[in-house]
Amino acid sequence: MILPFSFPRDDRESRLLAEGLNEEFYSRLIGVQDLDVVSPVKMEPHAGNLIDGPAIRSLLGADYYLRGSVHRTTGKIRIYFTLHMTTDDCVVWSDKFDSPSAIFLILSMR
Repeated sequence: MILPFSFPRDDRESRLLAEGLNEEFYSRLIGVQDLDVVSPVKMEPHAGNLIDGPAIRSLLGADYYLRGSVHRTTGKIRIYFTLHMTTDDCVVWSDKFDSPSAIFLILSMR
């Protein structure tokens, strides 16, 4: 499952980028064979209760979840990604992506 990407509350551009990243990851992952991805519609009623891996596993039956965040500074965007196991919240993969602009970031994902 893909949790909504976090972003600074007062940054409209980061919010739009975070929402776009969520949609992009979901649309790409649902096409992966033998991978069940929890839809945002199924997650929505539980949004306030998805506080940690065990809660996610209990409520939605997911084995892993992806968490991400968007951070912008002047002329630079940094996206953090972490993949967690729901059984113990252990991080099994993490990475970051730096880009000079949102346009480059979106084009590089295509």
